[in-house]
Amino acid sequence: MFFIFKIHALFMLELITLGVGAALLMKAHKEECCRKFLKAISYFIIVFSFLTMICSAYHGIRLVCEYKHKPHGMMGMPEMMEGMGMRGMGMPGMEGGMGMMKEMMKECPMMKDCPMMKKMMEEHKAEAAPSEVK
Repeated sequence: MFFIFKIHALFMLELITLGVGAALLMKAHKEECCRKFLKAISYFIIVFSFLTMICSAYHGIRLVCEYKHKPHGMMGMPEMMEGMGMRGMGMPGMEGGMGMMKEMMKECPMMKDCPMMKKMMEEHKAEAAPSEVK
């Protein structure tokens, strides 16, 4: 959730920009020369600052909601373990010990091309096959 700190930093920069726009507007009221130009620039800065605040607030809320509703790390594991019946967790001696790896390979095309994953799957197939004794 490091992106929350980035969102806070962005919001602080937007507040600073809003303050600069307000200070420039106050200076424009006191100036005799270039009054209209300074007012136009300061209003542009203020409006732009408000628009970026709204936009970053929307994206920040959207990112937080996506983060909260998406399983990551160990979140979502109890539900997953219930559905699998504790199998497929990669534990030796458990039924279907490579179930989780097989699911990952189905979902991720890069995993299919990985030589280490292919070797691990071949080793698992060799262990799972009954050995013939003559």
